[in-house]
Amino acid sequence: MLSQAEIDTFVADGYVAVRDALPADLLRACQEKIWSALGDRGVQREDPSTWREPVVRIDCPTWTPAARPPGSDPARITTPPVS
Repeated sequence: MLSQAEIDTFVADGYVAVRDALPADLLRACQEKIWSALGDRGVQREDPSTWREPVVRIDCPTWTPAARPPGSDPARITTPPVS
């Protein structure tokens, strides 16, 4: 549940940070996937000179545990969808 201060921040800023909402190891794995996808587009994590564009669009793997709906069965969301 969000506090009134968090709700006020959301209304004012358009976002709210929810600390510890996901396990740290899952977040690190997501970061690695994101940097890998950015690398495919020439954006290198260790080289800020490659960070030239304000926005780089990458596909979002909706099948990852971080993207599943709260309360869903993680055993049912384990592989990418078939294209």
